[in-house]
Amino acid sequence: MHFQGSKLDLLRKVYPHLLRSAFLTPLLLLGLLGCSPAKGPEPVGDDPCKDVDLAVEKVWSAGIRAEVMGYGGGVSAEQREKVANKMDAISEDWVRLRRSVCRDHFVRKMISADEYKKQVKCFDERLDHQRKLVTLLKGGDTDEATSVAEQLTASSNACE
Repeated sequence: MHFQGSKLDLLRKVYPHLLRSAFLTPLLLLGLLGCSPAKGPEPVGDDPCKDVDLAVEKVWSAGIRAEVMGYGGGVSAEQREKVANKMDAISEDWVRLRRSVCRDHFVRKMISADEYKKQVKCFDERLDHQRKLVTLLKGGDTDEATSVAEQLTASSNACE
């Protein structure tokens, strides 16, 4: 069957009884036109917390982990594995907690701007420790890398 005209004209011709229903008409039309009445496109730039994971990926990612694990640098394989696992956990926690604090301030309005700044500062200090350790592990400064690694593995992932 070949039909010339709009989709609405086709619907009127093929399903006249459905189009008489005031309730079904908008839903049927939206469905056929590829629209969803439930939600529209996500607004761009409305979530100040959506990209917090990008900061951690610059410091610790699968590629950096593989590079650190493949480089001896005088640190034992067991210690490198222990540090890499801790870095994985810290990175995951950093993203989750940093996003939570961001939403607590900007979305849920549960914490003040001062408390938000304090928490962000703590998270950023943790990220700097990770950055320093990665640099040391890549550079081969065994003693300092071991010291920083031991401090890191003994420390909590969260900010108080």
